[in-house]
Amino acid sequence: MKKLILLSIVFFSVIITCGCSSTKTLTCTNSETKEGMKMVQTITMQFNNDKIKKIKMNISTTAETDELKKSWQMLSNILDASFKIENSKGITISTKNDNKNYTYDISYDIDLTKANKEKLKELEIDDLLHSEESYEDTKKEAQQNGYTCK
Repeated sequence: MKKLILLSIVFFSVIITCGCSSTKTLTCTNSETKEGMKMVQTITMQFNNDKIKKIKMNISTTAETDELKKSWQMLSNILDASFKIENSKGITISTKNDNKNYTYDISYDIDLTKANKEKLKELEIDDLLHSEESYEDTKKEAQQNGYTCK
């Protein structure tokens, strides 16, 4: 009997320390072209206990018309000015301008468990801290907005 109780305690201890939290990853992509600009978005969200905890997002914009290519330097300067946000704990933002291929990439890496609330508010994503949407809700909403998710 003592052995059974000991095994039960060990079993439940393992479950409590290892098995209570479930981590899922959802990756959604969207590609669209408007007014000569092609935009490809990839968003990867990590869920823990069915709540978003981490987000990685990449937005790649490419000029496809000669008119936009001619004004690429001006456009990329505007984008540079728009994304001058200082990295902080839990938030990393990077940009890359490829003048030869007329492509501008913006990458976000956000850990909601570590990020400063004021910085999240500045990025207009502070509502994610209080989101009640589950993995399935988020996937469904993304697909309704034209994303392909897996």
